[in-house]
Amino acid sequence: MASDSAPSGGSSSSSLTGVSSSTPWLVILAFTASLGCLGGAIAIVITSDGKSSSAWLPVSFVEPSVLLAILSGVFNACQTLALTGGVAIVWWRAAQKETSWSALHYIWNKGEWKLNRLWDAIRLDDGGWEWDVIRVMLAFALVVAASVASNPLLQQASKAVAEDNRRQETWRWQVQPRIKDGWVGTAESSLATNLSASAELQAVAAAWWLNEAIPTFWADRFQSPGSRGGNAGRDLCRDLCRAEVPGAGVQVNCSQKSAFVDLTAAENANATLFNISFHRFVDRAQNRTPVLRMQVLYSSAVDSSCNATISVDTCDFRSFKVAYPIVIDYSGGWLDHRRPVGALEPQPSLSDSIDLKDGLAAGPLAGLHWIVHHHLAASAQLSHTEPGSYLVNPVGPMATMFMKKVPDELSHLGACAFEWKNATRHLLLDIHDFMLRMAAASSAGSKVIYADVDITQYDGIIIYRSKREYLWPAVAIMAATVLSTASLLLGFWHLDREVTLSPLETALAIRNGMTPFDTTHLEGDKLVEDNKPVEADKLVRDNRRERIQLVKRSGRGETAESGVTPSVKAG
Repeated sequence: MASDSAPSGGSSSSSLTGVSSSTPWLVILAFTASLGCLGGAIAIVITSDGKSSSAWLPVSFVEPSVLLAILSGVFNACQTLALTGGVAIVWWRAAQKETSWSALHYIWNKGEWKLNRLWDAIRLDDGGWEWDVIRVMLAFALVVAASVASNPLLQQASKAVAEDNRRQETWRWQVQPRIKDGWVGTAESSLATNLSASAELQAVAAAWWLNEAIPTFWADRFQSPGSRGGNAGRDLCRDLCRAEVPGAGVQVNCSQKSAFVDLTAAENANATLFNISFHRFVDRAQNRTPVLRMQVLYSSAVDSSCNATISVDTCDFRSFKVAYPIVIDYSGGWLDHRRPVGALEPQPSLSDSIDLKDGLAAGPLAGLHWIVHHHLAASAQLSHTEPGSYLVNPVGPMATMFMKKVPDELSHLGACAFEWKNATRHLLLDIHDFMLRMAAASSAGSKVIYADVDITQYDGIIIYRSKREYLWPAVAIMAATVLSTASLLLGFWHLDREVTLSPLETALAIRNGMTPFDTTHLEGDKLVEDNKPVEADKLVRDNRRERIQLVKRSGRGETAESGVTPSVKAG
């Protein structure tokens, strides 16, 4: 038989001592923190929507999703703590009232989750409901649901998106409207293009060939109207700028024609199938304007009978002042290949003529002729010495670069299936790129001339975008969880102390409450004193209909202690 004396740590007053002794402060603190996490999550998602990373918080590297993850973790921890304390309060409050062994068991076990026993756990024999068990099960289910769903939903509620922040400004561009005669070199009739190239022109050709950015002094040439010095442009285009800047260039006029050639014919034994060539002449119909002509010939189709379609693109270039679409970043500038070069006004020069006397200063068109002849000219000629035997000899990188590779499914076309892609557009971009680089390089050290230029700056920024279709489901689950755990705290003020579900408390209450009574099915004294293994489910089944209640009693000279005693014994 158990002693009636209570442990000193379990002593309490025989009457209620007030809220201060029974208030579960830690549980209430967890409940309050949960409300703070819920409100904080709503505030973060709403206030961060549309904000850039720099404008969101003083510490820009803390993203909303990071804070939401922290709040979600704290919320789930607090709700787990609130559930634990709430279940203890419900258990002891149920024990104070008339209840059953099964109710106490299912409250302690946070419900019954086996489907074949669920109905017995929540339904009374008289048709009523075990509301305490239902409350605990609902709170437990919501806490589990919130711990699983709240963090993924909140993470989806705020996303970091990379966007372009555009700003339109007008700046001044230091420009040389035309390339001075002689900058590219001097006339020399003994050379292929009648030009002895200057060191500056050769440097431009090398920079193009190596695909180097246009020198950074281009960016330094940008100045705001009131700025001093040349570094304002570098600060302006920290990320990316797009603009159209005036400068020396060329106007282009192109035409195309096609013809069919029988590659098996004897007269076509050495037919040209690909060719890029350049030559200069004077257009007498246009006031003797110097012209650089480019011809691009290519075999565009060959049928099974070795009949080839030969296309010829002819483009004429004249010296013009043009508007270059450019892209500038922190390292320099490039021609923007996505936008066309616009012709502004003609700038003809007699120094561009192919008939210029040796030693005289040559014009920019002569410099362009020198570059394209040495870097872009190419050819490929067909040869066959016997029927069915064909061979091409490509000369120059472009002839190999634009040659089509005949796939296996076209092998039936025979050995004459030699085709090339149209290189004209690529060549035009290269020529404009050459002229842009020449205009940029020739502006260095020249007389300062400014032109107003509209600049569009693109700043790559991080914008936080909120998706409230994920926020509100998360809020609904979290709010329902808070309400359900809060409902478990109801009535804590009727307890005379803070309670837990520690076996040291619950076993003592069951033992001492059972001591004065003879119970057949549940030996409380032996359960506690002898540590005899007992199957809880069997005890619940055998004593399911027995009604019990927590009572107060005190021993000789001892403080009161709690116990559970049968109040009605059915059957």
